[in-house]
Amino acid sequence: MTIKVLAESAKDKGRLLNQIVRRLLDELGYGEFRACVSGAGTDIEVKAKHRATQAPILCKARALPREVGPDELKRFLATYTQGKKKDRRLVGLFLAFSGLSRPAREWYASMEERGKGEFHVFAPEKLLALLRRARLIGPLEVVEPAIKSRIRTDAGPRFLAFHEGQMYWVQMTMTSRKPTGFAVLASHGELVSRVVARDIKRLDPSLEGKKLVDTYLRDKLFLTLLDMVPRNLEALTKEAREPLADAREAIQDLIRENVVVAESGGQPHWKMDRYTLRADLGLFLSLARQYLEGPHKFRFLGSQFASNLLVSDVPGYLEARWRFRSSEGERASLYRFLALSPAALNHALFTPTDRYLVLEGEARPAYADRERTRTLQMNRLVGDLLARMATDVDQPQFQELLALKGIKGHLFRATAKAATTQELSFSLKADLLLAQPKLAPSGRSVQAGSRNDSEHAIELGAALLHMEEHEQAVAHFDRGIKEIRDPSRLLSAWNNRGICLLHLKKYTDATTSFNEALRYNGNSKVAWYYKALCLKELGDLSGAQRCCKRSIEIDPSYVEARELSQIL
Repeated sequence: MTIKVLAESAKDKGRLLNQIVRRLLDELGYGEFRACVSGAGTDIEVKAKHRATQAPILCKARALPREVGPDELKRFLATYTQGKKKDRRLVGLFLAFSGLSRPAREWYASMEERGKGEFHVFAPEKLLALLRRARLIGPLEVVEPAIKSRIRTDAGPRFLAFHEGQMYWVQMTMTSRKPTGFAVLASHGELVSRVVARDIKRLDPSLEGKKLVDTYLRDKLFLTLLDMVPRNLEALTKEAREPLADAREAIQDLIRENVVVAESGGQPHWKMDRYTLRADLGLFLSLARQYLEGPHKFRFLGSQFASNLLVSDVPGYLEARWRFRSSEGERASLYRFLALSPAALNHALFTPTDRYLVLEGEARPAYADRERTRTLQMNRLVGDLLARMATDVDQPQFQELLALKGIKGHLFRATAKAATTQELSFSLKADLLLAQPKLAPSGRSVQAGSRNDSEHAIELGAALLHMEEHEQAVAHFDRGIKEIRDPSRLLSAWNNRGICLLHLKKYTDATTSFNEALRYNGNSKVAWYYKALCLKELGDLSGAQRCCKRSIEIDPSYVEARELSQIL
């Protein structure tokens, strides 16, 4: 691994080397720089002082076309030793951007063992850690997947290039174990323009004769093909707005990499064949890494390609990854929920599973304990998915995605806001009430499935109850109750309406609601308990005691009713 400084002239190389060294020393806490750059722009010597302790440092940095040898380290050590005689606080630091030869590593390792003062050598491995700390490059867990998702050919060595004040990853690609091509990505794995990539190739002699893997063009082709509509090369070129020859070369590479499928359309093949993305889980995961955190995340998630894989292969992948043990209906609802939120899907697909592990003792836990641990893990996961979905909800593209999938945005927003890990019925089953009304041939609105407007009003009222929007919830319950005929639904609606009124301190109206609930089921322990609460607030303590007693008769283990009975 090497770090190269690329510029048009030796003077510009020296300027950039000075810039990157100062940035790294600043991250280590040093200031008051005095620098001397070599005429070739490949060497720099910097003197500075620590901002907190005022201890001085002597720093040497080398960015050569070859590895640094032991003789160069020894010469710097001699210079440092002379300086240390004048100031015992002096620290020596050698930055080997181009790497250390094996003899140099062995010499420094033996010198370290003898404990020769405050003398440090930073090989590229240490420099990478310092660059990450200074946020000049992304963390390895971000960069590595980003590179692998965009480079699907055999990957070879890679290096960092510092050009015009920015860091770039240069990834070599291999053919028959020889480096034949390269791709350029930005410091955190993002795409870069082909102008930058070509500049880096022109300035680095080691890239001469190597083919540029145009990730920028590939990205445009992927976005065009996401709808899974077969297109010939001319149509692709027109939509991507790229030269025909470049698009043809990129498509042929993607076919060889088993990413694109060619459907024969006659002669000549290059003109008549039609191309689509391969419906493959590996390709889906690769593209998901590229798009789910970028500007095209909603376009990707709403595409036919993503929709097909979310139905076919992704559920099995998530099943194996998280070992879901909820009911089949809840799992299906969770997958449909993930199909609406790029942030949530990205978390489910790529976050490390050990994030949710609950530490256990050395003894193997009993089955019941393992199941409780598993439930806790899944509740944490669902809670995190909901939190990430909240970052998507307020974006205009989210509303467009809901409309594309036939979902009422205001109902989704309410149920999502109401969802918690304690109320999983809202987090995992909210999609049941989200069907967009469709027009019948007569032009009248017809609700999907068996739910009508009253059912939606009841569900939305329940969501608003959990959001503590009690007045709005009562209005929705009132509208829904008028048309509902199902006794169990009416029991739930009247109970929830009464709870809202109880929170609003409208105790008489709340009592009426609980009486209505008891008309549909006289054995509702919840209605008797909440009616007791209302009567207590109205001063009817004997009536409250009778209601508590009835609730306990129905369920002797009803803790809340027992506690209320003890204070009446």
